[in-house]
Amino acid sequence: MICMTGRERNLTQLRERISKHPEADLHEVRLDLLDPLPSGEAIGALPRLDHLIVACRPRWEGGAFEGEEAQRVEHLVAAARAGARYVDIEWRAALEIRRRLFHHLHPYRRILSCHTDGASPARLLSEMEGEPVGGIKLVVPADRGEDLLEVRRLRSEKLLFLMGSGELGKVTRLAYPLFGSRGTFVTSRPEAATDPAQPSAQEILDFGLREVSSETRWIGMLCGRNARTSRGVRIYNPLLREKGFDVRYLQLPIDDLSHSIALLRSGRFLGASVTIPHKEGVIPLLDEIGAEGCEIGAVNTIVVEGERLVGENTDGVGFLTALGRHCDPAGATAAVLGAGGAARAVVHALLSAGAHVKLFNRSEARRKELSRTFGVAAAPLEGAKVGAWDLLVSTIPESHVAASLLPPSSLRGKTVFDITLSSWDPPLIREARERGASVIRGIEMWAFQGREQLRRWLDFTPPADLLIERARAIYGEERG
Repeated sequence: MICMTGRERNLTQLRERISKHPEADLHEVRLDLLDPLPSGEAIGALPRLDHLIVACRPRWEGGAFEGEEAQRVEHLVAAARAGARYVDIEWRAALEIRRRLFHHLHPYRRILSCHTDGASPARLLSEMEGEPVGGIKLVVPADRGEDLLEVRRLRSEKLLFLMGSGELGKVTRLAYPLFGSRGTFVTSRPEAATDPAQPSAQEILDFGLREVSSETRWIGMLCGRNARTSRGVRIYNPLLREKGFDVRYLQLPIDDLSHSIALLRSGRFLGASVTIPHKEGVIPLLDEIGAEGCEIGAVNTIVVEGERLVGENTDGVGFLTALGRHCDPAGATAAVLGAGGAARAVVHALLSAGAHVKLFNRSEARRKELSRTFGVAAAPLEGAKVGAWDLLVSTIPESHVAASLLPPSSLRGKTVFDITLSSWDPPLIREARERGASVIRGIEMWAFQGREQLRRWLDFTPPADLLIERARAIYGEERG
C-alpha cells in the first residue's frame, strides 16, 4: 500500500497532487502546512476523499501547527466529518486530546502515530498496541545497520506503516513488506518530501513499488555509505518485472558489514552484489568462498544457499569477456591502475589470459601486497605515464587522475579500458579516444559480470547488449 505525501501550502496544490497521482492508494493531507487552515467544507471538496489520511502536526512533533490542542482536534474532526478516510493523531498527544478525537471516529479510521526519536521502538509499539485504533504508524531512526535489524524484528497486526528515517530509512520504505509494514510513504517529487528518506514518484516506477509484497524476494547491493544511487537498481528492477520475477534489487549502503550480512541471513534474500569498499572485507563473514573468489582474494557476489552464504567473483569473467570483444590480451603488456578488489580481479583475469601485467598504485603497502600475491611488477601510480604498454586498465574511481597519466604521444594501436561507471564518457575515455586509442567503457564489464550474477541468483542470463543499451539510456537522462 502506497501513501503519497507532500508539502503543499494551499488547496490548489494539494488538489493537483491528489488528481495527478491516482496510482497512490492513499494521500496524506497535512493541514498544519496549509495556509489558511481549510474548513471541513473545503476538505470535503477534495478529490478521492475516501483515500485521504488527514494529519495536523504540532510543532512538538515536527509539524507547523502552533494553536491550542482543542483547536487542532476541531480541525481533525471536521476533516473526518467531511469524509476523509483516516485521521492521524500523535501518540504523544495528551490522553484527553486523543479520547476527544476518538469519540468522533470509528476505531478503523484512527491512526496512532509516533516518531520514536531515541525511545525503544519495541516498548513504544507494545504500549501503542493497547490503544483502540485501526492502525499504527511508527517512524524509527535508521542511521545504522543495527537499526535496520531492530526494525526487522518489530511485528504487530496493527502496524499499518513502519518506516525508518535517516540515512538508511529509504531501505525500509522501499522494502516495506520485508520489514513487516503494510504500507509506505512516498513523495510526488524529492523537493516535496516531508522526510528525506521518502522515495519519489520516479523511484516508485523504477522500483515497481506497487507490486512488492510479503512474497517478494530480495537481492541486496552491499555498498559504501557515500555510493550514489545505483544504476543497477534502475536497470535490473524493470527488467526482472518484465521477465516475471517477483524479485527486487535493493541498495544497502551499510558501513558495518556484519549488519549487512545479518540482514541477508534474516530471510527473503537470494543474495547480494558487493561493491566498493567491501569486496575484500566481506570474505571472513561468509560461510564459503568459491574458487575464483579464493584465487582473486575478493568477492563481488553472494549467493544464499539454504542457511549458508557463498561468496563468488564474477568481476574477472566480466572483465575478460568485455575485453575479448575488442582485443586478445594474450602476450600483451598491460598496465593496471589501482589495487582494490576490482583490480585484483582484473590482474587475475589478465594473467590467466596470458598477458604481462604491471600494477600501478598510490599506496605502497597495497601495491606490494598485490605484487606478492600475483607475482607481478608494481610501481607508484605516476609511473604509468611512460606509456610502455599495449593495454591500460584503470580501476581507480578518479577518472581525471587516470587521464592525466596518459603519455603525450599518440595512442594509436593501444587499448584503454576504464572500468569505472561515473559517466558514459569519463575523462580517461575521452582523452584516450582523442589520442587515437581503442576505448572500452566500464559499462561493458558491468554488463557481463552482472548477467553472470543474475544467472547465479535466478538462473536468468539476459543479453549483455540489452543491459548496456538500458544503461546508455540512463546515462543519457543524467546528461539531460
